Amino acid sequence: MVRVNGDISADNTLNAILGKGQIVATLYNAQTDASFQSLIPRNDAGLLQTFEDYFSQSEQLESKLWVSSDKDNLCAILIQKMPESESNDSEDWHRIKTLANTVTDKELCELTADLLLYRLFHEETVELFDKTPVHYECQKDKQRFETVVLNLGEEEARKLLEERGEIAIHNEICNEHLFFNEKDVDRIFST
Repeated sequence: MVRVNGDISADNTLNAILGKGQIVATLYNAQTDASFQSLIPRNDAGLLQTFEDYFSQSEQLESKLWVSSDKDNLCAILIQKMPESESNDSEDWHRIKTLANTVTDKELCELTADLLLYRLFHEETVELFDKTPVHYECQKDKQRFETVVLNLGEEEARKLLEERGEIAIHNEICNEHLFFNEKDVDRIFST
């Protein structure tokens, strides 16, 4: 999510839009109910290089990422160099990167995973694991936002209620608004 004051034109470069900022990556682990945030220095070469740098630094595995999209899908390939072993050397990594680098945007968006892997690596030994659907689950936890109201302090919360008639919080991650009225504020501060 990027916020910009003003208009963005087709002439703007990514560097002009983002400036010298950092990217905040938030990863949520549903099993531990914990979120982890990392500030990622932005690489002037672009967002793909920024995320490759992030994977290389955070996981300490050299990584390469290809991303494309069409009107219906966002498609990506991420490859990572596994730690050195007898069957894994730098020549293997170079060969896999070179083969993967031949992927086109059209192939990335239109081919199934098994066809794409065959197209790229048909001379390699490839193991395709069972599919696991990927979907976004926003953790809609109203109690966390009640804590935000509580942390405002009762005086500030009541002042906002008086000024606006309600307290509105925009949960940007879930893209939803939460509203707290006087009854909600009474309940939050009664405990």
